[in-house]
Amino acid sequence: DNPEKKFILAKDTAICRNMKRINIENLRDSLLHEQHEIIIPKEIHDKAEKAILRMFELT
Repeated sequence: DNPEKKFILAKDTAICRNMKRINIENLRDSLLHEQHEIIIPKEIHDKAEKAILRMFELT
């Protein structure tokens, strides 16, 4: 959409090794067995929920 825009990476090897451990099978198992629960403060939850609901409204 923006052919004139140029993106420059901080470094070419900027790879998150923890994100590489996530795959569809791990995600499925985590959801099926309710593993790796993340608890966040209500204030953060409320702001995130508002943003997500707004995104759904726009789609």
